[in-house]
Amino acid sequence: ASGQKTVEICFKQVQELEFPFTKKDVVKVEDGKKVKEGQMLILRDKGDEVLAPAAGTVVLTKNRVKLVYEADAIEECEIPAGYRVMVK
Repeated sequence: ASGQKTVEICFKQVQELEFPFTKKDVVKVEDGKKVKEGQMLILRDKGDEVLAPAAGTVVLTKNRVKLVYEADAIEECEIPAGYRVMVK
C-alpha cells in the first residue's frame, strides 16, 4: 500500500450562469435584485419560462441575464504518506 490518503475539502464557491434573451423576450427581474430558487427570470416570446436554478443576485447586461450565486464545491487532495494535515 502506498500510504496516501485522500481528503475531501468542502467549501462555498461563487458561480455564474448566463441566460441570453432577445428583444421579443420579457425580462422579469431587475439588475442587482436578489432572486429565489425557481423564480422566473425570463419569459420567452414563445411562452417558455427561464427559472433561476438557485437563489442569487441578478446582473443584467444588454442581452443577458447573469445569475451570481454561491454553490457547494468539493475538492479532493492527495496527502502523501508521512505528511500531516493541520486544520485551523
